[in-house]
Amino acid sequence: MRTVVAWLIGHLLHAANADPPLLYRHWFYSMKTDILERYGGREEGVDVQRIEQVCWDCHGQETWWSGPNRCGNCGGSGIYRRVWVTLARWRFGPYLFHQPVTRSQTMPRVQPVNVIHGYIEHRYLWEHKAWFKPYAAGFYAFWYGEAKDIERAAVEHDLDRWLALGQPWLYWSHDREE
Repeated sequence: MRTVVAWLIGHLLHAANADPPLLYRHWFYSMKTDILERYGGREEGVDVQRIEQVCWDCHGQETWWSGPNRCGNCGGSGIYRRVWVTLARWRFGPYLFHQPVTRSQTMPRVQPVNVIHGYIEHRYLWEHKAWFKPYAAGFYAFWYGEAKDIERAAVEHDLDRWLALGQPWLYWSHDREE
């Protein structure tokens, strides 16, 4: 039974981890660490993430506007800033999770398992499968809503509302009539 519960929690955490709200990311990562520690996630070392931010002045073209002068922001490299993020690796069931540890302008002095170039992309940006929607909606109701002890029937009754809280880009139409 514990394996099934851990699998379900891992699956829900994996779905929620796809796109935590920007304003609440530090709280989300704190909650994620608590869940991983409490339910048996194991730390497996560190990965290093390298993020390169393209210069907004020259847009990676190396020159500012169309003149012969090199861009003053990036020095002609097209890269405004390189950021290195040390990520703790956590294994929880079939899923691998990352937790930001440090952020710096230089390569950290750690022995990483992997070097990740760019941002980590998740696959839960699309609509959930029909069988999983009540579980995801229950998690979104708990995380985003006031419903801390909501029952499954209540979640299923208002399924679209709860799913829209967790994945608004799928449930909100830009051409709605006011």
